[in-house]
Amino acid sequence: MFPEKTENDTKTGKGSEEVDTGFINEKIKSRPINRRKLARRMILTAALAVLFGVIACVVFLCLEPVISAWLNRSGQSSTQETTAFPVETTETNPEDLIRSEEQKTEEAVQSALSDMDTDELKKQIEADIKSDLESQWKEQQAGTQQSDAQKQTAQSVMTSMVTVTANTSGNDWVGDSYVSSTNTSGVLIGETDTEYRILATGISAESAQSLQVTFSGDVTADATLKERDTLTGISILSVQKTADLTKALADVTPVTFGSSAKSLIFGEPVIALGSPAGSVGSVDYGCVTNAGLSIDVADSCLYQVTTGISGSTKAAGILVNTDGEVIGIIDMDYNSEDAQGLVSAIGISELKTIIDHMCESEVLCTIGAHGTTVPNGIHEDEGVPLGAYVTRVDVKSPAMHAGLQSGDIIVKFAGESVESWESFTTALAGLDSLDPVDIEVMRQGADGYSTVDLKVTPEDRLEEAVQTDAPAQDDVSGEADTAQ
Repeated sequence: MFPEKTENDTKTGKGSEEVDTGFINEKIKSRPINRRKLARRMILTAALAVLFGVIACVVFLCLEPVISAWLNRSGQSSTQETTAFPVETTETNPEDLIRSEEQKTEEAVQSALSDMDTDELKKQIEADIKSDLESQWKEQQAGTQQSDAQKQTAQSVMTSMVTVTANTSGNDWVGDSYVSSTNTSGVLIGETDTEYRILATGISAESAQSLQVTFSGDVTADATLKERDTLTGISILSVQKTADLTKALADVTPVTFGSSAKSLIFGEPVIALGSPAGSVGSVDYGCVTNAGLSIDVADSCLYQVTTGISGSTKAAGILVNTDGEVIGIIDMDYNSEDAQGLVSAIGISELKTIIDHMCESEVLCTIGAHGTTVPNGIHEDEGVPLGAYVTRVDVKSPAMHAGLQSGDIIVKFAGESVESWESFTTALAGLDSLDPVDIEVMRQGADGYSTVDLKVTPEDRLEEAVQTDAPAQDDVSGEADTAQ
């Protein structure tokens, strides 16, 4: 029924699914470039460009005189219409103008002088010159007087400065014996019928086997460590009085303590005595740059006095005002990183209580708490109770053993109300024994602040007097020991 496939049908593809795809493999060749024709076109274009340029130049040269003449005629006619007189052009010499101005100025001065009395003018000029010279002389004299006054103050207080030598002996790793000596600056702060009292820093109770103090005039005497504050590093040394020593120090008087309140010393001149430059016996001058920076010392309310005086990072000694009063004990340990080379001190106002306890060998309690005062703004805005806010407690301290925590607010200590960190440190310094003390704190919880009662047993922050190997002082040496 179906027609049979013929041979022609097979060749033409009829009745079959096969497709001729040979055309896909054909390559399209680009049209060949006629280089000769392209060169002729480029030469023709260049020739036309040159011809156009030549024609433009010829036209410009021919028409330029005509255009210039026409422009000149139009300019002259407009000038004649607008001006009734011919315009004269003259050249002006700048030097002539300067001479003219100078001549006018001189004539004006001569005219003014002719109208004034010459004698009166001379007197006025002489008076002005004299007034200027007097003001400059007064300023110079004021600066000289201030410098002389500071120098006299420094020399006066320097007689109260001493050099403390700590001698340590021992054996090195091969068994040879040695003696090591270190020097620091101290100051005479008082005397009794039996002893002189020296205040110094940098004295180690463990390493100082013998102490010597060199007074003004190279008078040397043995000393003992009376008390040392373990928190600030301040020491009180005792030098026993003898007849010879009293006679040698007849003209030496103890220093007086002033005030380190910021309102009194901020921006005022100050003198650094002792070893501000690192060497004992040095002195330097400057001014107070700040006096209200809080120092983080446990159970203390101390403030730093900073100056603009460049000094050693191991500086020691005292800061005095222009009246010769001590306003600070030099201590470089609390300097910020960007002020390592500037002399600073602990304000004397807050140290007086500590020094009094040390001089009288009284107990000075510590519990190992650090803190600050709750600001009134925080109290009013956030409802935080007023009191001494505890920022942290020292490890293994009485405060930690008692359960005091950072964030607690001390509101009552030893039966006294506490409204600030200053009132807490004052109450702590007022204790005369190491008996357990009741503390009432406000501690924050999930439901707000609640009262927590604690009991803390304080410790003494002062080291007791250490007996040294030095013999009793019977005579006075006229030469100071030199540090090795």
